[in-house]
Amino acid sequence: MSNAEQERHTYVRRHTDAHSYIGELDIGVRITLFILYIEPTELRQIIIDVAISMGIEDKNILNKITSEPPKDETHGDIATNIALLSSKILNKNPKEIAADIIILIKKNEYIYEAKIAGPGFINLYLDKAILYECCRKVLCYKNKYGKSNYGN
Repeated sequence: MSNAEQERHTYVRRHTDAHSYIGELDIGVRITLFILYIEPTELRQIIIDVAISMGIEDKNILNKITSEPPKDETHGDIATNIALLSSKILNKNPKEIAADIIILIKKNEYIYEAKIAGPGFINLYLDKAILYECCRKVLCYKNKYGKSNYGN
C-alpha cells in the first residue's frame, strides 16, 4: 500500500462515525453535503476545463454542458453530457471521447471514479473523503457551521 493510500485509509478509519452515517444518506442529502464543500459551479467548471483542454472552444457547446445528480442514485453523484456534446466537433464516437475525458477528469482531487453510461454520458463518483471532511466540520461546529459575519 502506498503512503497516500495508507494516509487515506487511516483518515477514513478515524472518521468511522461520519463514514457509517454517510452510507445511510440518500443521494439528495449526499449531494447537498458535497455542495456545502464544493460549489456546483466549481464541478461544472472542472468539466468545462476538461472540454477546453480537448479543443472544445465553441461557447454554445460549453454552455450546454451539464453537471447534475443522475436520476438513478446508483449511477454516481454527478452525470455529465460532455462527451455527447463534443462528438460532432471532435468528429469521434461519444464513447471514445468519454474514455478520453475519464482519463483527464479522474486526475481531479474531487473525482474518485468516472464511468461511461449509455450512449456517452459520464457518471462521476465524488471522493467520499471530501464528504467526510464536510461532515466532520458540521459535527465540530454544530449550530455555528455556515455562519458568517460577511457583509456586516
